[in-house]
Amino acid sequence: MSKIICFISLVILLVSPGIASANLLVNPGFEQSGEQGYTTGWTNEWNNNIFGTTENSHSGLHAARNHWDGGMYQDVLVIPGVVYDFRGFLYAPSGGDDSGWGSYLGFYWMDAQDNLVGYGGVMWVLDIIDSPRNVWLVGDSKNLSDPLKYMTAPGDAVKARVRFGTWQEGATPAVPTDFDDFYLDVIPEPSSLVLLITGLLGLLGIGKRDLIS
Repeated sequence: MSKIICFISLVILLVSPGIASANLLVNPGFEQSGEQGYTTGWTNEWNNNIFGTTENSHSGLHAARNHWDGGMYQDVLVIPGVVYDFRGFLYAPSGGDDSGWGSYLGFYWMDAQDNLVGYGGVMWVLDIIDSPRNVWLVGDSKNLSDPLKYMTAPGDAVKARVRFGTWQEGATPAVPTDFDDFYLDVIPEPSSLVLLITGLLGLLGIGKRDLIS
């Protein structure tokens, strides 16, 4: 019986990160305040135009608001061969010039020298013509036609760079655009879980047979 208890404890330790859905990102909902306001934990990628706001959050009290073109990112260490799940929300208002405008959610696989590796990354780009306005939209890696192709960290990947922002080329952007509730975590490998469950059932069978005998 003690073997069974030990094995169950091991299973819980191994699968609990996936069950708990721990977020690998710092301040993913823009609720923490600090030297960058409510965008603490994120780095300006270009143009310092993104600030925390309380006017239009997807959840909680705050969101990140892009007042004009700009972008932010956050680097997260990853493990080669491991599958990751990524999602984020954005709210794009109506208005502005219809040409050359868009908002994006996405990430890149990168090596230690900040070079793109593997498939490079995946990006959700929402343009003013094809995407609905004035609603919260979600970009989720699980919605990709082949998520494992994009979300398995390549062998030479050291980190993932999670990104978001808005840009325009010779047009007036629809502002402000809000971003909120980013998420990046490990997806438990199904085959590993099957092996663990099979082993657990086997031990339970052994324990039951010992009790009967």
